[in-house]
Amino acid sequence: MHIGFLVRSPTALTEAWTTTHWMAAALAHGHHVWVLGNRDLLVDERGWSSRCSALSAPLDPAGVAAQLAGRRARRTRIDLMALDVLLLRTAPLDPAVLAAAVALEQRGLRVVNAPLGVLAVSHKSWLASLDLPTPPTVVTSYRGDAHAAHGTWGDVVVKPDRGSGGALVTRVRRGDVEGLDDAFTAAAGPRGRVVIQPLLDGSRGERRLLWCDGEIVGGYLRTSAAGDFRHNLKQGATASRVELSAADLALGPLLTPHLAPLGIRFAGLDVLSERLVEVNALNPGGTVFADALHGTRLAEAVMGRLLEGGPRRPEPRRPHEGATPDGHSPTPHEEAGGGNGVQG
Repeated sequence: MHIGFLVRSPTALTEAWTTTHWMAAALAHGHHVWVLGNRDLLVDERGWSSRCSALSAPLDPAGVAAQLAGRRARRTRIDLMALDVLLLRTAPLDPAVLAAAVALEQRGLRVVNAPLGVLAVSHKSWLASLDLPTPPTVVTSYRGDAHAAHGTWGDVVVKPDRGSGGALVTRVRRGDVEGLDDAFTAAAGPRGRVVIQPLLDGSRGERRLLWCDGEIVGGYLRTSAAGDFRHNLKQGATASRVELSAADLALGPLLTPHLAPLGIRFAGLDVLSERLVEVNALNPGGTVFADALHGTRLAEAVMGRLLEGGPRRPEPRRPHEGATPDGHSPTPHEEAGGGNGVQG
């Protein structure tokens, strides 16, 4: 198969990223990997194409990262409709990239996760509206609503309606009206919508569960850094082993009727104090930590699942069969080395 990975910046990938491990798993099974960045996309009268870094020989995650970071991978332009599947692995959500992914999907290219599904799930109001074991939540653009929730719940967490990595997430203590205003202003940003939730007990850590095609396939525990209530690894939290509970596993089928119709195939779920606080469908990670901590091979298993299923479409032209916009097949030397969840 010819598999495209759309990432924010290919040269920024490291061997510690889930995306890099997925690339290595695909290469190990004989697939061709094409890595493109947000800025590589081109649309003209001939359709959608992109400059890509081409990987075909088996490489481990460190080798994949070295090829991309060192710009040693062969660079060429391909017709994106020649791919069998495009994995959307870019964050934050770029509206232009989202529009491109939607256009490609409408033309018959299988995109995972489905772009419009990613857009829906990326708004925390989506999760707050579902009948699931979530914490009480207010999503609003009005300060009055935030102050009312603060007065009812006491200690609260304030965060953007869309965001990741624990950025702009603030704990506000009971009675701190000025602090709530400051947190609201920071979280609102240009979009203006803010999430307010009661502060949950994080003393036992937060579980990151990995959902794939209807079931929980793995997970790990995240423990916040000293003095911080957030459980994001980007905010200094640490990852450790965890035994999944019956309640954890039950979340898989509970979420499936909400995620599957949106075209979501893989998602990261954050569970804190037995409450589902986040669903991350935009470039979700976690298989790297689950594999390292539990000795599993989830990266390989998830990649295998994501390459299966989905709607069938006519056999595409392959990237090495005249797929470049100027009509000639790329050679091995063409453009070589060029170009480029917490509650808190």
